[in-house]
Parts: sequence; C-alpha cells; structure tokens
Amino acid sequence: MKKSRILSMMLLFIFMCLPLASAQRVNMSYLNGDKNFPSVYASGNAGNAFIDKSSLNVQLYNPPYYRIAAIIVHTSLDSNEIHRWDTVVYEYRWDNDNRRSMFYHTADGRNHYLDWKHPDMAGMRENCVGEAMFYLAYHKKFYGDISKEATGDQGLYSRLDGTY
Repeated sequence: MKKSRILSMMLLFIFMCLPLASAQRVNMSYLNGDKNFPSVYASGNAGNAFIDKSSLNVQLYNPPYYRIAAIIVHTSLDSNEIHRWDTVVYEYRWDNDNRRSMFYHTADGRNHYLDWKHPDMAGMRENCVGEAMFYLAYHKKFYGDISKEATGDQGLYSRLDGTY
C-alpha cells in the first residue's frame, strides 16, 4: 500500500511538471512557434537564423537578374531569445543555359559570391538564407534542386511552406 502511494505521488509530480518542461522547449523549426518566422539555418556555433517572411522584398525582377531583401532574426541555439536581426540583400543570376550564381551584399556594399559546391560554415549559412529567400519569392529552388548540400537539409522547404 505504501509503495503504491509513493508511486502515485511520483506520477502526479511527473504529470504536473510535464507541461512546464514542454513549454520551456525551444522550437527549432519556427521562432516561438510562429510560422511567419521559419528556421533557415541552425548551428552550434552560429545559433539559429529565422527569416521574417513578411519582410521579403523583391527589389529587382529582370530575368536572369534578381535582387531580394529580407530580415533575418538570430537567436542562440538553446533559446528563442532574439539577440540581433539583420536586413540582408541577395542578388541572383539564372541564365537561360541554367547556370546559376548567388551573391550577398555586406553592409559596406561589397558582393560575395556563394559557391554551393564548396561552402565553408559561413558560406553554408549564407547559402541557406539565400536559398530560402529565392524560394519564398518565386516558389522555385535556386541551388536546392542541384544539390542537397546547398541547403543543409531538405526540411528547409517544408518549414518555408509551413508544413513541417
């Protein structure tokens, strides 16, 4: 009888604490569960990067040239607390012969070519952000249909669509 009472008390305690534990869990797919802010990149060193879908701004549509801007929100990996946000601008070129190139602008106005074949860690993060922006603007994969490595994971498109 005493064992069953102790077991009942333990189970009651566990069930009372379970909602608290799940409420504290970090949503890695969407910022605080908001599907307007899907995750576009996550890394132990760099943390999480979420795109604000409502900020997406097509600045140039002149095929084969495209320019898109958006706000990227950064959090640490273990928390959805925002520690900074940036407005980023990407340029794309998609030629008729299917050659593609992606560039991102830095605050000092320089363009940086993003090589999907040999990205370093920073390049991988920038590739994922650029891929997400192009996909959201045109619902077409830029590098993603060429290489799975270009996006880090294929779940990116499901998160962007809000179906993940």
